[in-house]
Order: sequence, then structure tokens, then C-alpha cells
Amino acid sequence: GTVNRTSPEAPVPVVNLPERALGAISALRSLHPDIGTDRVEFSLGMAGLVAKMVDALGGKAPLVATPNCPIKVRVMARVPGRGYQPLCRLDSEACDPITDSEADQLLERSRQALLDGCKAILLCDYAKGTVTPRLCDGLRRLAWDCSKVLQPPIPIAVDPGRGVDWSRYFGMIIKANEHEWAESGYVHSTQCLGELALRALIVTHGSKGMSLTTKSEETVIDGTPVDGLDPCGAGDQAMAVLGLGLSSGARLADVCYLADMAARMQVLRHGCVPVTAQELEAELAKQLTSTVAA
Repeated sequence: GTVNRTSPEAPVPVVNLPERALGAISALRSLHPDIGTDRVEFSLGMAGLVAKMVDALGGKAPLVATPNCPIKVRVMARVPGRGYQPLCRLDSEACDPITDSEADQLLERSRQALLDGCKAILLCDYAKGTVTPRLCDGLRRLAWDCSKVLQPPIPIAVDPGRGVDWSRYFGMIIKANEHEWAESGYVHSTQCLGELALRALIVTHGSKGMSLTTKSEETVIDGTPVDGLDPCGAGDQAMAVLGLGLSSGARLADVCYLADMAARMQVLRHGCVPVTAQELEAELAKQLTSTVAA
């Protein structure tokens, strides 16, 4: 393969593989050991694997299968007494934008989810071609149509892609890390908020916490330095908690506090092991007790 960049997760090379010869069965079974290989439909490719995994976990997977599915494998070395050390990343991907037909299929599934009671839309843009301007425009229209009959209106939150024009995220809630914010082309958060008519701009600063900017407030959520083992999945964990808070109608500053806490708990684990609601509740109770005692 070839190396053209380093991983945003750790300072290691990203090797682009010419062929998709990467095994997904072992990764799938590590996430859910009860899934046997006989239950996997290989004809559906990676979309089929993800669908089977989500179904096994009790969720719904209304996926749209595309021929160009990015695959990423992180190679780690176990160091006695020090946990796991990233060595490199093996990628097999094509970043061509999805077709209009595929975008329309995603929009139809999103429309059905909203009709079934979905209360928030989360977008994770990895700049791999899925989150196109057509998809974003369609989701905005869906959220607007639902807001005519639902109160409060359906929020759309996005984790932006690096090197992507942020104009496609018009009117949304953006949750960006420091690198994504630095590459956005905006100097001040209020400038970004105004030009894109954002409902909110959230910038994560790793162990330093988060900053939140809305039309009515600018809030800094102080972080707590931790001896993190693995940053993989921390941003996704924060995004998940953000979506949970938005769908429940919680105050955004409080949601950001919980999202930062969840991300901090995530980096203490090896791999993408999700933080459960019970664990988050226990950690919050511990912090509140410490605050009262102080």
C-alpha cells in the first residue's frame, strides 16, 4: 500500500490498501461474540455485516448498501504494563460521493424514522462521500416539515468532515474537534454561527473540555486531564450523548457537560467500548457528591 497521511486518532501512518482483502468477521464477532459466521450474508458486503450486528443488539438497521464501503483496521501492539500502542492503520476505501438515488434512499429511511418517533438526527461526516449537500438539504427539509407538527423542532447535529465545506451544514448544530475547527476557515465562533445560521457550535478540546456557542450564550465546559489509553471512539461517544440529550429536550450546556464526561470515560478503555447509561449516571453521581463535599 501507500502512505499519504497520518491518522487523526494517533500519530501513526495510514496505509491505503489497493484491494479490499480485509476480514470483517473477526471484528464483528469481537463486538458481539454470539454472532456466528453462518448468520452473515456475504452478498450484502459490509452493510450486511453491520445490519446483522445492529439487529443482534436489538436495534433497527435500515441501511443503504453501496458498492464503495470504506474499511479501516487499526493495528495495535500490546505493551506489558502500558496497555496498547497504535502501530499503524490499514485503510481500504473509495471516497466518491454517493449517487442521488442512494441519497434519496437514505432520506426516505430518515423520513420513516421521524414518522416512527425519532426526535433527533445525527450526522457523522468522515468525508467519505456519504454526507453530500443533497443529503443535508433533504434532511433539513424533513426536519422543517416535522417541526410544523412537532414541538420542539427536530434538531440536526453533525460531526463535520475534515476538508469539507461547512456551508452544507447550514442551520444545524456542529460539534467539531480542534483540528476540524482550525480547518473550517472561520476565525470566530460567532462568525461561524451567524454565517451558517447554526443552532449551536460546539468545539471539543480534548482533555481541556468543550466550548459551546449559541445565539444567547457562550459557555466553556472545563475538562479533567486523564491518562487516556485509547482516544478511538471518544468523539463518537460524545456525539451519542449529544444526540440523547437533544432528543430529550435537555439544556444544551448540560448535555455538553455529560458528553465531555462520556468522552473522558471512553478514552480510559481500549477500543470502541461504549459507555452505558448506568456508568454515566454513576460517574455523574460521584462527581456531584465530590462537589457537595468540597
